[in-house]
Amino acid sequence: MNNRKLNILVVSDAIFEDEEGGAARIASEISNRLSERGHKIYNFSRRKTGFSKTEKIGKREIFRYKFKGLNLFGSYLDAKNIIENICRKTSIDILDFHNPQSAYLVNISGKLSTIPRIYHFQSPWHIEYEIRAKQKNVSYLSTKLQSAVRRKIENSVLKTCDKIIVLSEYMKDVLKNYHSIPSDRINIIPGSVDTERFCPIADSLLLRKELGLPSDKMIVFTVRNLAPRMGLENLLLAFSKVVGENKKVCLVIGGRGFLEEKLKSMSSELGLTEYVKFTGYIPDELLPKYYQASNLFVLPTLALEGFGLVTIESLSCGTPVLGTPIGATTEILLKLNLLFESNTPEAMAKRIKEFIELPQSELETLRKKCRDYAVENFSWERIIQKIEELFYSVTRKPSS
Repeated sequence: MNNRKLNILVVSDAIFEDEEGGAARIASEISNRLSERGHKIYNFSRRKTGFSKTEKIGKREIFRYKFKGLNLFGSYLDAKNIIENICRKTSIDILDFHNPQSAYLVNISGKLSTIPRIYHFQSPWHIEYEIRAKQKNVSYLSTKLQSAVRRKIENSVLKTCDKIIVLSEYMKDVLKNYHSIPSDRINIIPGSVDTERFCPIADSLLLRKELGLPSDKMIVFTVRNLAPRMGLENLLLAFSKVVGENKKVCLVIGGRGFLEEKLKSMSSELGLTEYVKFTGYIPDELLPKYYQASNLFVLPTLALEGFGLVTIESLSCGTPVLGTPIGATTEILLKLNLLFESNTPEAMAKRIKEFIELPQSELETLRKKCRDYAVENFSWERIIQKIEELFYSVTRKPSS
């Protein structure tokens, strides 16, 4: 049992209670898990319309600052006042950064300049922006200018941090490439999954009825932001080849985004209307049920896959995942031999058809193997201990 407990300021653009998303979920999960281990958690994030400036969620204290977009100086005074308020009521032991923008505001407030800092680097902010800008047809000059500002802000934050956590070897290389961070300041701690919530079930037929999914077909599931880098167009092309040989399959695509209408039109043009179901946004509480009701999860990513929480969520449910050999997906799925040969429609179709033809006994063995692999490598109990140990190392407070 740890005797020394920390006062931790968790700094993120959002918490999951306010705004669903991968980064927000990680910030809230880490906050909750550390709180359960006896640490005092203060969350600092931007305030959206309808949310209070301060709030208590469990034992966590939430502070929300007025958000003014990339106009950081518009947010500065409110953020500075909140930081000063936190400093008056407690002595912060460590800053836990999750996003560059909110972290930058904390840094320029000047109130916590001597406090150790950890940063969770999930992907380069400026590259994410460039991908979104291309989707929205933002002009080249504006894109490059905005990208340069984001890169500079993120770099300035990273340079102040004692340690930087990345989810994979792939993202470690990305971090070193864009921000020239030395290896000795980078720690690889993989993503985590709630293995009690994301767990196998004995019978999926009732779930399929509840979710409106066919009971007599093999369900292939994916849930993604419907954006170009996710590879969903290739998945539809692959699925048209699968359906050409086997009509007892159904592709379920969860999520919403820029490409939604294009993907629906493409599905229709390929003659897949009967075989593809678009669910739209899937609420977080329903997500485990979709994994549990499915036979196979597919991750068809084309670029910038820093980790993919959906991959380990599906594995934890005992639902095998076939993924393209892009980014960190290779690191997760290589040991299970569940990688496509490439990200082409042909390679995906080939492997999906092979999966469909597996005998039931092999499928059951594979499902158990996936579940065991997720529990052994990605359970929150294992991962939060590694994060806690890193926090103690930079604060120089012993863990016991």
